[in-house]
Amino acid sequence: MVTRSISLLADCQSNRENLKRRHGSLANVLARIKAANSARALVQVVNPPNPNPRQDRNGRQIPPQPEMDRYYKLNVTNLVNGRHARTAPQPSGTIEFRQHQGCVYAKKSRMWVELLQRFVHCAMTLDNYMMPPENLPPYLLFAHMCMKMINRHQLTVYWYGRILTLDSGEQGTPRRVVRISTEQRASVRAAEQRNDGSIGKALKDLLYRFAPNERPQPAAVNLD
Repeated sequence: MVTRSISLLADCQSNRENLKRRHGSLANVLARIKAANSARALVQVVNPPNPNPRQDRNGRQIPPQPEMDRYYKLNVTNLVNGRHARTAPQPSGTIEFRQHQGCVYAKKSRMWVELLQRFVHCAMTLDNYMMPPENLPPYLLFAHMCMKMINRHQLTVYWYGRILTLDSGEQGTPRRVVRISTEQRASVRAAEQRNDGSIGKALKDLLYRFAPNERPQPAAVNLD
């Protein structure tokens, strides 16, 4: 029942892919987010308006969203809008992660909640705005996030495993729109063999190859 009821919710768009089409590149999108000087300005970037009605894959009609569109995988419109105009007209200040489907599996649910908890905690406590390296493929953007924000090996291994399951179409699962190519999966396996079978080390190894500036620099030695 849980899975059925949640599956009837309207489809959610990819923030990354839609905003890249609007602004040309992920770097441009992130620069606009960094430049936002108010909650409303941030919402206009992350959840831009959609003046056209559309229909989702369940046949549900989605009305035009002339000011801001909440039907994204990351929905921040509640920073400036009440969830319901009559019952909650004041902004709730909440951020909504809408990526995950309905789930009745305890481990998957726990891993998803822990991933978001660590992500949000890092975003709230980080001093500097973190820009990922340009032109990284999505699987290495995932590695960059895990290394810089999540910092928990168990979560990296679990969610990379889920990526492989979805991308390979195993267990009858639908494949993702943006998938890791066969060549990229092979490069991770090769890096895993070089790093004693550790997925975390393998992804970090590949990330440093693509973006050598991300590699921590050795501390300077004072020779005085």
